[in-house]
Amino acid sequence: MNCIAIAPLDPIVLVASGSKVNEYNIESGVLRKSHTGHIVDVTSVSFCNDGKVFASGDKEGVVIVWNTSGNILTRLRAKSEIRTVYYNPGSTVLGVISTNDYFIWHEKQPAYKLTRVYLPDTSICCFCKPTARLTCAAWSTDGRLLAIGTDIGLVYICDNEGVEYVRIEHRSRTSILSLAWGLVDNEGLLAVGATDGTLCVYHENGSAVKEILVLTSLPTALTFMGNVLVIGQNDGQV
Repeated sequence: MNCIAIAPLDPIVLVASGSKVNEYNIESGVLRKSHTGHIVDVTSVSFCNDGKVFASGDKEGVVIVWNTSGNILTRLRAKSEIRTVYYNPGSTVLGVISTNDYFIWHEKQPAYKLTRVYLPDTSICCFCKPTARLTCAAWSTDGRLLAIGTDIGLVYICDNEGVEYVRIEHRSRTSILSLAWGLVDNEGLLAVGATDGTLCVYHENGSAVKEILVLTSLPTALTFMGNVLVIGQNDGQV
């Protein structure tokens, strides 16, 4: 869950605090505004890359899209707690990940479809198939693909219209804890960390770049800095 979001153009940071979204000046630390509209705890916030709007999601599955003046532009709804709201880095497309489903939303195409990630069992009819619980998400650096982690070690990747692109079965088969895309030698790579301390980097077609690594602590945060993958662990080590 991303409970902090930094504005791309202005010295502003958004912080989820209970049912409010507080807006602070980064340079002074002064509270500028408190945005109220949710009635339960806010779990995620994200700024659009144009700096004009931001989104917030809460524990009841409500997503609010705001402008920077604090006006509510629209409300969206999932069927379960919002895990993350995440604006595409290259457009105004918003990815919304809840515990049980996800959807892609664009202000110029306001209709959206809730989609569940079904487990790959062809012996079960579509109405009875078990679904994965969703845990985290990350857009590719070019905004073409959205990777979604699940609680069974499956990483589901869709395009920016929400259509399935590829599935990656992380070998540990445990819950996906963290995801990060990077551009290395002009190729998009996806780093995947799981709750058993395993880490692997994959090509966007789903094949592994290297054998799976076992860390001493849980990889709670991942980010690429050029060709370097930075790993934040739950024991405080980086």
